[in-house]
Amino acid sequence: MTRRPDPVIRLHDYVLSSEGYAVRLLLGFLGLAHQRVPVDVHPGRENRSEAFLALNPLGTLPVLEAGFDEGSGPQRIVLREAEAILTWLALRFDPARNWLPESPELQAGIAQWLFFASRDFAPLARLRDCALRGIPVDPAPFARQAQQALSVVEDHLCEREIAAEAADGGEGVWLVGSAPTIAELAVFPPAALAWDAGLGLEPYPALWRWIRRVKALPGFTVMPGIYPDFASAYAAVPIVTSAASGAPPASPHS
Repeated sequence: MTRRPDPVIRLHDYVLSSEGYAVRLLLGFLGLAHQRVPVDVHPGRENRSEAFLALNPLGTLPVLEAGFDEGSGPQRIVLREAEAILTWLALRFDPARNWLPESPELQAGIAQWLFFASRDFAPLARLRDCALRGIPVDPAPFARQAQQALSVVEDHLCEREIAAEAADGGEGVWLVGSAPTIAELAVFPPAALAWDAGLGLEPYPALWRWIRRVKALPGFTVMPGIYPDFASAYAAVPIVTSAASGAPPASPHS
């Protein structure tokens, strides 16, 4: 039997895009080989070029192209919008249905968070974009709406932590169900990048704990502004002690 060739996936992406990062996260978690096509949004405005608009008339990122052959001849799909791309990748390349479970109730819950990330985090995305590009803007209305959105996530996670604590000790609380889904991947980037918009996460301890859980997932990838959870990494490193004293070796800089 002839083996069908692996799909060819190309992701048109901007390195600072939180939506593009959501797709990159899932590609990493699924272990999918892909080609990244960098798009210079600022200052190059390549997303407004004739070539890019032929691919996506809206000029938005990310855009995913995929070519595959399921036996009936070559097929090609072009998708825009991170939420649509996450859904397609999870349906096509995750046969275990971990990232988008088959349960109608879980799917509906996930859809709620996909819409939330796109709609309710839009003011946060706008504030971050202005901060990164040095665009003068009154931050107050954007910050107020962004904080409201962050509070929604915080309250939801708090409620789930309380319920989980009563049931099984409160470990591994996620937005929907008992395991991470594409809901995490849609909400995580804008929330974790709130610092770029000048918004700290100190008022949101449950959100911060959830961010650390996402960072601890196998296959997690970083982007500018989002780094590994160094505290967890250091906790996993054994302490080397001096054979003579049983104490940790002195730092050369102490």
